Amino acid sequence: MVQKKSDAGFCAIVRAHYSTEDGVAFAYEGFKYWLDWENYLENIEDEKGLAKFMNTGSILLKSQGHDWRKVKKHYDAVGVKYEEWDNEAILKQVPVLDLHEYWPVRRPENASFWEEPVKMLEGALFCPEGGYVNDPTLSAHNIMRAAEAKGATFKDVALSPTITIGYMWSPEYMGEEGAYNKYSAKLGLSLVYGFGLEIEAAHVDVEGGALTGNGGGMNGGDGYDWEYYRFGLSRDLIAGFSADASYYINSEEDYFKEYYGGKSTADPRLVLTLSRTF
Repeated sequence: MVQKKSDAGFCAIVRAHYSTEDGVAFAYEGFKYWLDWENYLENIEDEKGLAKFMNTGSILLKSQGHDWRKVKKHYDAVGVKYEEWDNEAILKQVPVLDLHEYWPVRRPENASFWEEPVKMLEGALFCPEGGYVNDPTLSAHNIMRAAEAKGATFKDVALSPTITIGYMWSPEYMGEEGAYNKYSAKLGLSLVYGFGLEIEAAHVDVEGGALTGNGGGMNGGDGYDWEYYRFGLSRDLIAGFSADASYYINSEEDYFKEYYGGKSTADPRLVLTLSRTF
């Protein structure tokens, strides 16, 4: 099956850092195919074009959240090309990174959560042959066309389900409110002719802050919460473009209308989106 849904994007990163020697060897072999993608496909023609491998290199930070020393050992055993960077070298290439060590992992309610870290990371392993694929869904389509050129046949698999459970947290909301918590569940179904159907339900809770703290929130409390539901129909187009039509329903229309001074910001609405992967 050639994946057509949004989770096909999970394969976009091309890296060799895996926890087993076999995993590293398998991934590193794939580097050679991406670096010469057109010839690997034997110069097939795809009406949607060919995916491009963006050879940016990949960085594995030497953090305590994983055993980077084991990865380095596997790199040496397999023959993966890599460089060891100190923090100065990292910041020269990626100056936006914060190289403080946020370890051990702490929950927000832990008294030490807000303490500024002092210790720095040890550096990184840079793999110059890594990178990412600009359109992983298109790359799957390229492989399908190459397989068809060899006699393979494909058909749409209708109602192939995917289930996603998510949680999102932010320490502040809109810059003026307290912590933002979102709990969501999403069901995706692959339909015929490249269409996809998604049904999403989410509960959002915002703690009171400058605007809705001290009893200024929903029902005289602090902060506010709501549920929303989304029903979406999507389809991949050409040249990396995709279209989506989603209908949103919000559980607290009246509250948000009052909150935003009479503006109907949470009424049921249809949202049309055209996007492209680069």
